[in-house]
Amino acid sequence: MDMTQKIQKKKLILWILIFVWMITIFMFSAQNGDESSELSQGFLRTFILRFTPDNISEDIVNMMEYIIRKCAHMTEYAVFGILVFYQIKLYRLFEKEWNRIVMAVICVMIYASTDEIHQLFVGGRSGRFTDVLIDTAGGFIGIMAAAFIAAGHQGKKSRTQSHEQAVETGKKILSEN
Repeated sequence: MDMTQKIQKKKLILWILIFVWMITIFMFSAQNGDESSELSQGFLRTFILRFTPDNISEDIVNMMEYIIRKCAHMTEYAVFGILVFYQIKLYRLFEKEWNRIVMAVICVMIYASTDEIHQLFVGGRSGRFTDVLIDTAGGFIGIMAAAFIAAGHQGKKSRTQSHEQAVETGKKILSEN
């Protein structure tokens, strides 16, 4: 398999992962308010109450539950952001890395917005601009992590290539003498 075929295969796999992840987010958002609360509250309450003092107030439990739920949203959008960023990078849509980052964040924000609009039509749910911001922040964190990892990988690759070039140059010099 040549390099072009490998890149095409990666693009296809990333598209599949992106769409599967979008469907996953959509399915969670399609749950009505009661289903969504039941799913998360059952697990979260058990978890929180197991690892906190017996006399913890209901308000603190509710606050912890809210924070954990929002962190889960940030995490699902961080994964989405990573997938989108790598797809943009594979297509080499922009020369500068910063432009790729901005485009990936815009894609995440657009999907987060459509997700909140979708929730306006689901019973017991509401679409909130603050949730768009939280989801976008999660996407941004994932995108930045992916960009730093990609930059580190690219730097390692460049150092390896520079080393190999130096070795070749050294061999040429030695063979000329």
